[in-house]
Amino acid sequence: MTDGARDRRSDASGTPRRAPILPRLVAVLVGYGAACLMAAFVLLIGASAPDRLWAPGIHISGNLVSSGLFVVGILSVFVAALAAAPAAVGIILGELLVVRNFFYYTIGGGLLAGLGYYAAAARGMMPLTGIEQRTSETILMTAAGLVAGFSYWAVAGRRAGVDRYLRD
Repeated sequence: MTDGARDRRSDASGTPRRAPILPRLVAVLVGYGAACLMAAFVLLIGASAPDRLWAPGIHISGNLVSSGLFVVGILSVFVAALAAAPAAVGIILGELLVVRNFFYYTIGGGLLAGLGYYAAAARGMMPLTGIEQRTSETILMTAAGLVAGFSYWAVAGRRAGVDRYLRD
């Protein structure tokens, strides 16, 4: 081992330096918050009948925008609470294995959201009436998960790995 590599990994007395955990923890929490907000935006737009929302003659007013932002804020809290456990598993694995791949977070978010919602609907935990409605809502949840995974990657996943400070 060269002196330069030893200096980066340890201090003058030879004691190993520790990776700064607090900046990574803040990045993970901010990334998770951004992912939940973006998922809430997708769910709001997908659930508010896009064919009527963007129809000719519909004017978007300030009241509609402020109401939408209020709903997104409330919805993102529910998204954060419901997705916390599966997202934590994916985030911890990504951090420990130093996965910085765009596809890991994006596809993982879509799979977790879509499969989780479909499993809950198939068990009767969601009040869905038919297979068509279950399929369309599962697609909407998958889209929200894909966007959330991308958002997390853009904020925190690109620099995943708490030990990156100690690597060459």
